[in-house]
Parts: sequence; structure tokens; C-alpha cells
Amino acid sequence: MALKHSLTKTGLLLAALFSFSAHALPIHETFFVQGVPGADTLDRWSALPGTRSYTFQLDAPYPSDFDLISQIKGADHIQVEVTSYPIAQDIAGWKKLVDQGVELIALNAGLPTPTEIDVLNTIGFSKLIIIMTGFPGEAQAAQLANLTIPTTFTSVTSIYPRLVERPAFLAIPASIPLTFVTDYWPWYVHMDVLNMLPQTKRLRIRGMMPPEQELPYLRNIKTLQGVVVETDYDVPDSESWARLNGIPTTWALTQVAPSQEALNAFAIAGEARRISIDQDWALTAEERARLEKSGLAVEWIHTPPYSFYSLGNSLHGRSTLHY
Repeated sequence: MALKHSLTKTGLLLAALFSFSAHALPIHETFFVQGVPGADTLDRWSALPGTRSYTFQLDAPYPSDFDLISQIKGADHIQVEVTSYPIAQDIAGWKKLVDQGVELIALNAGLPTPTEIDVLNTIGFSKLIIIMTGFPGEAQAAQLANLTIPTTFTSVTSIYPRLVERPAFLAIPASIPLTFVTDYWPWYVHMDVLNMLPQTKRLRIRGMMPPEQELPYLRNIKTLQGVVVETDYDVPDSESWARLNGIPTTWALTQVAPSQEALNAFAIAGEARRISIDQDWALTAEERARLEKSGLAVEWIHTPPYSFYSLGNSLHGRSTLHY
């Protein structure tokens, strides 16, 4: 379960757009839900003012889950996370969610087989997000060319791809964006291999700011679309954030909201930057006020109200679902 929760945060951010505004912006919320609660709870969520996103974490959906999720109101974005790909007998159920633009997150389910690809294409998800703890095999990677739905691939590992993995990544269609999640910034050898891959790329780095000596390698990665810096601590150092100027950047905070000093350092005018905060306890009125006044797009990911599905401090990694 710890691995699953860590991977889950390695999927809520990358599909989001990086943006900056000089005006106050309301905080957007994502409800992260384990399982599907009863109709009464869903009705209470639907009655809340405004709109929000939902991510439902399901191992194997029950037929009733499709009906319940399809009835949610006030949802501007819905993702369903599974650990195995849909099967033919559930096509009709999944299709009930297609009109809501549901995205499917395949969490450590491997790459889909030809049979699973046929089912995915028949259902017609608005997006398929594949998250793996490892690198793909060449033969399976080539099968992704048969998908007719928008797809992204995220690799959560302790290393960047090496030359030995290059054939597998070259087998992935160039139209499928890649995300690499690790705990250090790329060096020359990593930049070199990444530049051999034609796909667009995003990086998510956990627990450290970019060292000055490694910035030339980061800045010379071709087709780099942006970076996510994940921390569980405040970073008020303007010099560290200035190193990422010119690169769309998201700051993903876990169990902490940024201080005013950190917001001032992070929110540089003209830079495409946003913030994600992953914590279940409520933001204080003071925290809300300073976040909204920052002019940054802010996403707050948390367990919804009226829910018994709180995960407490085991949520590290949940915000990765937007990759």
C-alpha cells in the first residue's frame, strides 16, 4: 500500500497546464477518494458550490461504481485510477463515464496487451495515463502505437533512462509525452540519452532544488516541457527558484503550505509557474488569502468532506496523478 500511495502522487500534476496571472486566483480543489462512497455522500459533494476535480482510486471497479460516478455534478475533471486495465465485460460500464471526459490512470499495471488496447480504444477514454515503477520493454512499448486515445507515459525510478533503455523508449510513439520521476537532477549523461528520444518530456524531482552546476544539462534537454519540484518543506530562497527561470515550473508541496516569503521568491513575473498543495487538513484563512493573492494557479489536493477515506500522512506522492 505504501508503494501504491507513493506512485499515486506521482500522477495529479503533469496533465495540468502551467500558468501565471497578475490577478488573484481562486484555489482549485481536487478530491482524492479511495473507493466510491454511497449515493448520499456523492449527492452532498455534488451540492457543494463551484466546481472541482475528482480522482477515484479503485482496484477493481464494481458495476455500481460506474453508475455512482456518472451521477456526480460539479466536476470539471474526473480521473479513475486502477491497477489493472479494463476488461471486455466492463466496457458498457466504463462508457457511462466517457461523456464526462473521464481519464484513466493505470498505476503500475504495466503496458497494455493487444487485447487490453482493443478494450481501451473501444471505451474511448479522454486520456490514458500510464505510470510504471520501471522502464518498458521494447516489444510492449511498440504496441502503444495501436492506441487511438491520447496517452502519456510516466516512469517512477531511481535513475534516468540509460543507453540500454533507449530502444524501448524509441519504440514508444513520438506523440506520447514522457515523464520521468526521480530524486536528483539530470547530469550530462542523462541529458545525452534524453536528447536521443523524440518525445516531449517533463521531469519531477523529489526533495531537492536544482544545483547550479547541473543547470546547463537541464536547460539543454530538447523538448523539455516543464519540471515539477516536490518538497515537504518551505523554500523561501529566491536564488534557487531563479535558476528555473524560463522553464515552466510547478512546486508540489506535501503536508505544508508555502510562506509569504517563499511565494514572493517563487512567483516571478512573466514565469509560467503554479503550485500544488497535498494535505488533508484545511488550509487556514491566512494561507488561503496569501495563496489567492499570489496570482499563481494553486491546486489543493485532499480527501473530500463527509468522507471516511482519509489516508493521513501516507499520502506522499498523491499529486503525481496529474502527470
